[in-house]
Amino acid sequence: MKWRAKAGAFFKKYKHMWVFLYAFIYMPWFLFLEKHVTTKYHVMQTALDERIPFIEYFIVPYLMWFAFIAVVFLYFFFPMCKDFISWQQSHLPG
Repeated sequence: MKWRAKAGAFFKKYKHMWVFLYAFIYMPWFLFLEKHVTTKYHVMQTALDERIPFIEYFIVPYLMWFAFIAVVFLYFFFPMCKDFISWQQSHLPG
């Protein structure tokens, strides 16, 4: 029963956690559309895009960018609750 009390205290402390529920709506919707919308789409590519060479080493900073976003998100979520709520109201849809 101790884990239940700890979980209750955690959810009470971080009431703004409800924003993560959006992922349960967004991800299935995105995956469905990605798989089933295969006609009548627009290719967003220019001649300049074709001239940019592919350099495989750039995957490292690309992946580091996603890690950076996750770390910043968690940093604002846990120790800075009021700042996170302010950020989510100004940046998240809805």
